[in-house]
Amino acid sequence: MTLGVQVQARQIAAYFHVDDEIVAFIPELLADFDALGSFPETIVALLRDAALPEGTRVIDLGCGFGAVSRAIAGQLGFEVTGVDMLDAFVTEARRRAEVEGVGHLCRFH
Repeated sequence: MTLGVQVQARQIAAYFHVDDEIVAFIPELLADFDALGSFPETIVALLRDAALPEGTRVIDLGCGFGAVSRAIAGQLGFEVTGVDMLDAFVTEARRRAEVEGVGHLCRFH
């Protein structure tokens, strides 16, 4: 494991308040959850109330499985870039966006 990967694993472990050894299992442990502590409908409502122009682009930092990104794309039609430290979350966010028909509006990294 490279130093960069070790640091990333420690940061993820600290965020979830778990030992470093648990990090590899976090995506599987959380697979049944979608929003992971966020409130997609609240975020969509706030953005809708802001009356942002057509063509607005949004960044979703710490996107997890992309619940907020997918809601913004699906309900407001905005392009969304979601970023997360866990590759498994990013992969699943992409899959869920495709299943929901918003994959063309969402990019996950």
